[in-house]
Amino acid sequence: MIMALSFLFTIVRYQVKLLFRDWILWLLFLALLVTTLIYQLNIQGTFSGTGDNFYSMLPSFIPATNAWFFNLLQVLPFLYLAGDYIYRNRKLDTLAVIDSRPQSNASCTGGMSLGIVIVFLFFGAISLFLGILVNLFASKLAFNGWYSLFYLFTYIVPTTIFLTGFSFFVVYLTRNRLFSFILLIGYLLLTVVFLPDACQGLFDPFALHVPNIFSDMVGFPDPWGYFFHRFCWLLCGVGFFSAAVVLSRRLPNSAREKRLWRFVCVICFILGVGSGMTFYLRYQGAVEARRLYRDVYVHYNSYPKVTLLDLDLDYESRGNRLSVDCRLRVRNQNKEHVENLLLYLNPSLELESARVDGKDIPWKRDEQVLLLYSGLAAGEECEVEIRYSGKIDERICHVDIPDKTFFDLSDRGDFTCRFGKRFAYLGEAYTLLTPECLWYPVCTPPVNPGNVYAVDKHFFNSTLKVSGIGDKAVFSQGASFKEREVTLFRSTKPLVGLSLVVGRYTGDMLPVDSVQYGYYVYPGHGDYFNGLEVVPDSLPGVISSFSKAGHGKPYPFDRYFFVETPLSFCSFYRVSRNGSGYVQPEMYFFPEQMIGIPLPNFKEEIVRMEEEDRVNRRGVLTPFRYEMRVLERTIRQVMFYTKIVKGQPINVLNKFDENKILVNNLYVDFPLYNDYTISFNSKEYPVLNTLLNQMTDKANFEEYLRTVYPQASSGIIDNSHVRYYLSKNSFSDALSDASFLPVLLNDLLRIKVDQLKDILLLYSSSEELNKFLVGFVQQYTFKQVDFETFNTAYKQEFGIDWMEFLPQWYSENRVPAYIIRDFKMAEILESGMTENLTGKKRYKVQASIYNTGEVDGIISFSFYTDKGPQQKNFLVKRHEGQRIEWIGEEIGFGVILLTNIARNNPGTKYAQKGVTTTDTTQRIEQLPFSYFQPPANEIIVNEDDEGFRIIQPKSRLLLGRLLGQREEGYITINGSSPYTGELPEWTYFAAPSFAYGDITEGFVSKKAGRGDFSVEWHARIEKSGMYEIFVYMTPIPCLTCKRYIYNLRNSISTNTIQLFQYYTVTCDEGVKEIPLDVNIGWKAEKGKWISLGRFKLTPGEHVITLSDKSNTSDFNIYADTVKWVYIEDE
Repeated sequence: MIMALSFLFTIVRYQVKLLFRDWILWLLFLALLVTTLIYQLNIQGTFSGTGDNFYSMLPSFIPATNAWFFNLLQVLPFLYLAGDYIYRNRKLDTLAVIDSRPQSNASCTGGMSLGIVIVFLFFGAISLFLGILVNLFASKLAFNGWYSLFYLFTYIVPTTIFLTGFSFFVVYLTRNRLFSFILLIGYLLLTVVFLPDACQGLFDPFALHVPNIFSDMVGFPDPWGYFFHRFCWLLCGVGFFSAAVVLSRRLPNSAREKRLWRFVCVICFILGVGSGMTFYLRYQGAVEARRLYRDVYVHYNSYPKVTLLDLDLDYESRGNRLSVDCRLRVRNQNKEHVENLLLYLNPSLELESARVDGKDIPWKRDEQVLLLYSGLAAGEECEVEIRYSGKIDERICHVDIPDKTFFDLSDRGDFTCRFGKRFAYLGEAYTLLTPECLWYPVCTPPVNPGNVYAVDKHFFNSTLKVSGIGDKAVFSQGASFKEREVTLFRSTKPLVGLSLVVGRYTGDMLPVDSVQYGYYVYPGHGDYFNGLEVVPDSLPGVISSFSKAGHGKPYPFDRYFFVETPLSFCSFYRVSRNGSGYVQPEMYFFPEQMIGIPLPNFKEEIVRMEEEDRVNRRGVLTPFRYEMRVLERTIRQVMFYTKIVKGQPINVLNKFDENKILVNNLYVDFPLYNDYTISFNSKEYPVLNTLLNQMTDKANFEEYLRTVYPQASSGIIDNSHVRYYLSKNSFSDALSDASFLPVLLNDLLRIKVDQLKDILLLYSSSEELNKFLVGFVQQYTFKQVDFETFNTAYKQEFGIDWMEFLPQWYSENRVPAYIIRDFKMAEILESGMTENLTGKKRYKVQASIYNTGEVDGIISFSFYTDKGPQQKNFLVKRHEGQRIEWIGEEIGFGVILLTNIARNNPGTKYAQKGVTTTDTTQRIEQLPFSYFQPPANEIIVNEDDEGFRIIQPKSRLLLGRLLGQREEGYITINGSSPYTGELPEWTYFAAPSFAYGDITEGFVSKKAGRGDFSVEWHARIEKSGMYEIFVYMTPIPCLTCKRYIYNLRNSISTNTIQLFQYYTVTCDEGVKEIPLDVNIGWKAEKGKWISLGRFKLTPGEHVITLSDKSNTSDFNIYADTVKWVYIEDE
């Protein structure tokens, strides 16, 4: 044994010396270390000015990032060794002095492997040491050496051992240099590119996407899952090493040696696969549990339920368990007798006793459902007492969220730092419980997987007593009172949910306008605003003022606590609630160190503002005012914007190239003002709760603007993607479509709210409607109200029953389409004066509109007056045309014509002041369809007409779609929003105000090719004669479809570059090919008709063809509209 160890150490020493003498290996490791160091200094250091981003917010980020890079980049030295070093040594007998000795195969292979591992770990330690230097001298973070040791031995070591063992196994198995090298590269590419997220990262030996960050507040997010994953690959590495020993070509020292290493190989693989299976089964168990909990919710969904009125909780903390004595007062508000009382409670909490009105009763437990065998007559109340204790099963949380989204870790951190997902915490050091985890019994569940919009909300009064927490801080809803070791919370406003936070916090409270604002963070945290001096005293006031400006009404509760939560705490945006679980009644949860919230570099922003004011010759403000401006802008973006821009990494090979996408803002505070203050209940249309909350919030906002800032604009959002969807699908289809992205569903809800309001504005003014909505909400604040009650009140006020239009609004799967002509406005000059008797200027607005769609539609004229935003709506029935003329007073700037939900793109048109008239006629005149058609001597074929055809070879089309799948419908672009993607096939674009079109101002475009693709315009000529043929050329702002063309703008303007499109005209003289220089169209400020020439045409079908060939391949062909104009007889 001693002799074997001596041989092993000798081989290890020789192997280490040989590796350290290899200058190529040194170069590879030097490149690895320099790359990692430069990245960390640039991203996590303070020298570059970027040290304030989220990568430098927690001490574990620096060693985790360092270990991540080393773990991945060590592949390069390994490939070098596997592809060259091992074979070179064997060929040149570099280790011949070792091979000739009587050492065992295990000593030989093990010594070489161990030598490689030692060398790699040596460089890994150097890399982590450089990270320590970054931490000490180029970072503001506290140093914790334990993190570096942790990542070295749990993150790097398993990967290094696996790569070493696997490389030797492949080399000894194939005995072919080229084949083994290809096999290794193929496996590594497969692992890095395609498998990091499969089964929560199970098949990824590098642990690229496995949660790996320590939280200062709660530590590691999932230690057991992490260790099972690393043990899996560590043991598999040892297993591959054992297999390599067995495959060695040297004769073994004894017959038992191979049997021994076969046994070791089998044992290691069994233990490794067992660890991996344990890792996977934890994930699969969560999937199955969530499926079970969903089924239970659905099963009991139809059971009659009672209403919760009061909730009293005596909560005692017992380490990682809780014990609660609970009393509920409930009422049966159903019209029939309830046979059994139905409650919902976390399935891991064990029920100890149950009493109703002081009497013990039998009960049944079905996962999260608690069935009490006690009836309750209609209209009666009873008191329920239950005692329970146990742990919290987090898998009950968010069961309405699709599993793919629930388990996806890609949005939890960035590519080097993954935070993991936790949904509740219950422990000695920290506790965080929200209504989502059912830590207290409720009469209705917080979610409804069967219909996410059909969730009943009960407004109840609560009392919570908390004990057993020692000297830790505790937060919950309601006024708090401290009595010895017990903290009492008593609600002052009815609540829809109760949260509990226990931990070590520091912070303070500040009253503003009768509201107590609290700001609580973990000790040592809190410098999120880079030392802005205005923050401590000004933050509550800024939030208070924005709550009025953003929602049109004051904050509805008495307390507003901002509480820091662990980095791994996760919630999801629910479109049905217009927000996420980070916002609770009276509480706003923000992530640890504000990581994940897009905060600017405040000091740089102040410098930028000062420079901007100086350049624009505006007065330079005091430092205090600049700090306030930055703070106000940040609060507005974080808390009041419904969407934020987020960088979406593409894959690990191009992580530094990010797509900027719009996502729903998880931290928007909308639920505080709406979802937590009123609930509209409709069994037939459950989504009305969400829509009416949005509508009333908008009404409050508009009424606020009328009184405070009449000329303010709420903006018009492009929603062409939603309008295209509604042209083929109904609103009810979208609500049940699981593939509909939440961010798009949010847009859909908003446009359906606007459509609903447009219908209502046919019967009242905007001011009257808003006044009704605001008054109704004030009357029913903190109450659940049936839609029938709301509808009755509306009918009494305006004489209209919502049920007359709701069914069609909900299920209609078609939209109108308008041809618009003659839209203009003019100031009225009345006889002898420029103002009417009231002293207010009047304006006449006019438009001719034809609805070509199969359903009626509503068009709107939006404008601003001294009373604030106004809107005037008109009904345009299907297949009817109208000339609308109306007069408005004191219209500011101009009028916007909105087509609302229609196929029109753009959905807006503008008319501005500038002309005058004496005509004061107001009327709606019917117009025939012929009024909207081109002159009799013209034939026009657009890209959305039946006469337009796209010709594409099927084989090339399949390849094109694989290279770049185009979006369905039109992609809207303009000068400020160019499309820079590849166009392997003809793609539809909408270019508002530039391209030609009645319904859609658009064109089709494709990258120039060899002529295999083409488009055709077909027209039927009825009369022989001479025709002039025109094509519509679109100017350059909407043709920035390629960066190359965008950069050619200056060259094009000077005619130094000619770019041709080739048209083919079929006429009496035959087929003629006509090259057309697109510079002509690009120089135009708007679209321009360009003549292809005059041609003799006979009756019949004639075709104009445009192929995709051009005089340069780096160019996008575009096709818009063709026009035939009859000139004269033959």
